[in-house]
Amino acid sequence: MCLAVPAKVVEITEDKAKLDYGGIIREANVSLVSPKIGDYVIVHAGYAIQILDPEEAAETLKVWGEYFDLLDTMGEDQGDEGKKPGADNGSGPVDGIGNDPEKDSPIE
Repeated sequence: MCLAVPAKVVEITEDKAKLDYGGIIREANVSLVSPKIGDYVIVHAGYAIQILDPEEAAETLKVWGEYFDLLDTMGEDQGDEGKKPGADNGSGPVDGIGNDPEKDSPIE
């Protein structure tokens, strides 16, 4: 499964770029697209495959924020074991990803 999270281009060096996923910095190959610093891209298998327009990126990031807020709420309502993804209760939409986006980022 691929989770399409927009990443902001913060640095470009030849065909590589440093991308910011809400404070988590990753590197990806940008040879398939031509982004500029400040653009948002979608990455699949280590390659930026699409440049997003700013409105689309903002809307997608808003939805991801709501998703993580919901996971936090679910965890608070259910106690520590709650219905956190990856918990051994079969309730997680993505196995192995908790509800701390800084620590358990779905981005590789």
